[in-house]
Amino acid sequence: KHLGSDLYTSPVHFLHELIQHAEDNFYDTSIIPCLRIELNHSYLLLSNNEQGLRARDVLAICSLAVSTKTIEQDHIGEKGVDFKSVFGASNEPMLISHTWKLCFHVPGLDAMSYITPLWITDKDLLESHTAEANSFLDQVIKAVDPCILLNMRQLKKLEIVDERQKKVTIIEKQIIGPTKLEEQSSVTFEDFTFLNLSGSVIRLHTSTGYSTFRVYMCYINVANYIEQERPPNARLTIGFHCEKDYELASTVYKGLPVCDLGFNFLFNADFQLVTNRENVRENVPFNTFIRTYLSALFVYLLLNDIDLRKDFNHYCPLFNIYQGQHSSWCLLMIDYIKKFINKYLPLLLNIPTDKNIRYLNRDLALLVSNEQLCQCANIYVIDPENSFTTLERLKSFQIQPVSIIDVLKCFPHQEEISINAFRQQFRLWTQQQDEQWWSQFFHHLSQMMTSEISLKLLQIPIFLLQNDGQRQYLPINNNTQLML
Repeated sequence: KHLGSDLYTSPVHFLHELIQHAEDNFYDTSIIPCLRIELNHSYLLLSNNEQGLRARDVLAICSLAVSTKTIEQDHIGEKGVDFKSVFGASNEPMLISHTWKLCFHVPGLDAMSYITPLWITDKDLLESHTAEANSFLDQVIKAVDPCILLNMRQLKKLEIVDERQKKVTIIEKQIIGPTKLEEQSSVTFEDFTFLNLSGSVIRLHTSTGYSTFRVYMCYINVANYIEQERPPNARLTIGFHCEKDYELASTVYKGLPVCDLGFNFLFNADFQLVTNRENVRENVPFNTFIRTYLSALFVYLLLNDIDLRKDFNHYCPLFNIYQGQHSSWCLLMIDYIKKFINKYLPLLLNIPTDKNIRYLNRDLALLVSNEQLCQCANIYVIDPENSFTTLERLKSFQIQPVSIIDVLKCFPHQEEISINAFRQQFRLWTQQQDEQWWSQFFHHLSQMMTSEISLKLLQIPIFLLQNDGQRQYLPINNNTQLML
C-alpha cells in the first residue's frame, strides 16, 4: 500500500517504472523492442512486444519485497517492487500476457488486496471505472522523456497514442555511428581507470524532427571497500546533446529519470536511490564512489573528443551559480569537475600550458598589448568578446583580469640574473611613450597601490632622475623603501 499509493510525490511516477519493466523484458532477436502507451478518457493502456511474463515474474508482482533482479543480470528495475507504483494511478490495474490475465482491486477487504491477483475474462477488459481525467493523462504524456532511450540497451522505440485527440507520437532511437573519441579497452585519467570506453552518435527521431546526442559508455571496477551485493563492475553513461537550444528534462538517471541538477549534460549509473526514486541517496559509499568517477569521466571526454572540446563552454557547469541550489553531495561533484577543469584549462582552451591565463582588462589594454603580456610576462590574455568562452564562464573558472601587477612584470627587473630580450624591448618601447601614457600608468598604480606593488616599483625602470628624460631604476640604498 505504501509503495502504491503513498510513496511517490508524482502521480505519473508509475510510468517510469513500467518503461523500466519494458527495458528489462526479454525480446525475440527479430523484432525492434517497443513500448506503446495508449491513452483515452477512461483508460491508460501500455503494450510491449516482449516474449511474455514468466511464472517467477507473476510471483514477484504478487508478493511483498520480492524482485526478479539478480546480480548477474544487467537490469535497471525490480519487477516485483516497482510494479506497486501503478496503484498511485489506478485502483484496478490489469495485467495481460498470453495466458496471464490478472487484475488487482483496491481497496479490498484489507491491504492484502495489493498483492492478491484476480483472474479476469475478456468481457472485463478496459471497462470504464473512472471519470474523465484529462489533466492526469496530459501529465502522463509530459512525463515521457525521450532521453530515456539513450540509457536503454534494449528498448528502441516509444509510441504514444492519444485517442482523445487521435494523435500519435513516435520516439525512436537510431545509432548513427561512433564519436571522434577513440574506443579504448582501458584508459587511465588521473587516478581513475575506465574500461571498454566507447562513444556513439545517437539520434532520437520524433514526428517533428530529431535530436542528436553524443553518448559515451564505459565500465569501472568497484572498489573492494564498497560493501554491496552488486557486480564487481559498474556501467557509466554520459550524454551530450548536440543542439545547444535543447533543454534536458532531467540530468541524473538510473536508467530512468531521477532528478535535474541543471547541467547541460546527462549521466546514468546504477545509483542507490531514496525510497521514492526521486533522488540519489547521499553519503552512501557506492554513490560517492560513482560520483567521483563520473566527474573525472566528464572532464576526460571534454579533453579527448574534439567535438566536445570545441563546445566545452556550453557543457561545463557554471561553478559560481550552484551554491545554495543543491545538496552538499551534488556540490561536491561540481567541485570535483571544477578541480579537474582548472588543472586542464589550458588544454581545453588550446593555450600553451606554461602560460598564466587572464581575461582582458580594457582599461589596462591602453597601456600594454596582449602580445607584450605574453612575451614579457608569460601571460595569455583572453578577450571574451572575441572568444568562444564568455566572461561569466571565465570568472567561474576563477580566471582573473589583467592587473597592474601583470603590467609591472613586463619591465625588466633591476636584479634579473639573465637578460630577457622581450622585457628589454618593452623598456625601450616605454621610453618612447608620451606623457599621457605615463600619466595613465601612474594613475592605475595609485588606484591599486599596495605594499606588494610598492616593492615591485623599486625593481623596475620607471623613475625620472636629475632632469634626465630617460626612465631609470631607482638607486638602491637603505632609505630607498622609505621614499615610497
